[in-house]
Amino acid sequence: MEQWDAGEIAALNQQFAAMADDKKQKAAQAIAASRQFSDSNSSVMGEAIRYLVVNPVARPEGDTNSDTDPTSLASEYAAKLAVKDPGAASGWVGSLPAGDAKLWAQKNLARNWAVYDRKAAVHWAASLPPAKSVVTLPVPFQLKSSEPLAV
Repeated sequence: MEQWDAGEIAALNQQFAAMADDKKQKAAQAIAASRQFSDSNSSVMGEAIRYLVVNPVARPEGDTNSDTDPTSLASEYAAKLAVKDPGAASGWVGSLPAGDAKLWAQKNLARNWAVYDRKAAVHWAASLPPAKSVVTLPVPFQLKSSEPLAV
């Protein structure tokens, strides 16, 4: 998929969206398991992971394999997307349903974004609704009280 052009990726997104749920679940698992977070397939990966978050597969008790855990996948994807496009990462995380996957994706987005643009990350975290604003940045990434939030 890394060699595909935008038209091929768009067609793949359309095919994925049109799949029956049983096939979509398997396709989403295969796409997410590849962990190929590239610019060209980012939207496909995001859709696959979002699908797994919304439609999780029952996992055997005690299964801690992060390769199949939607929360881990969402968190990792948000962090990697934040490095390339924090705005897109913010939008993607915002599209997740409430729950652990969204919470951890928010935390990882904020932490990774803060490495590159601390003020923007703090501004974004402060913009989350109060009831959902559980994102805190490690002390080295927090703004001093004298620093404005403006980006």
